[in-house]
Amino acid sequence: RNIDADPTGHANIQFHLKVRTRLYCLTALTEHHDIDEALEDTKPGEFLLLQNEISAPGYLINRAYEKEVRVVFNPAPMSEDAHAFPLEAIELLVINKIEGLELIKKAPDNILAILSSRLIPTNTLLTLSCAGSIYIGKEDSIYQPAMKVTAIDTTAAGDNYIAFFLVRYSSGR
Repeated sequence: RNIDADPTGHANIQFHLKVRTRLYCLTALTEHHDIDEALEDTKPGEFLLLQNEISAPGYLINRAYEKEVRVVFNPAPMSEDAHAFPLEAIELLVINKIEGLELIKKAPDNILAILSSRLIPTNTLLTLSCAGSIYIGKEDSIYQPAMKVTAIDTTAAGDNYIAFFLVRYSSGR
């Protein structure tokens, strides 16, 4: 979607035909009016997938939450700003172990227990590299061991994992 004469970044919009869910990935909107315009046609229940590499993530999270858009947030690359984001407005927080430790500012045995107690309404997906991942939801938790593979190129492996997880998550699986 072209917001104005100047490009504002790269946006991918996918439409999953089976569950009729749009998945948004906005990587570089620069002004609040750009964000408002990009969210103009969103509907309650749609998903917004964000990483910390964008401008005004706190504003974008709040605006999406106000529109009842389901926010999925990955705070990578981790920054001090992530502590100020409205985490209670995020439906699904996707973190790796290092980001989890950074968010809680401790080195405990159970990152998820501390995050879950701090983020009551938020579901969390903690990726553990070759050890797999753990999903902690409001009603259940699931551990998924990693599959043994011979990696040829790990570029964007985490992004792909999140995308595939989100497709299944958005369809209720």
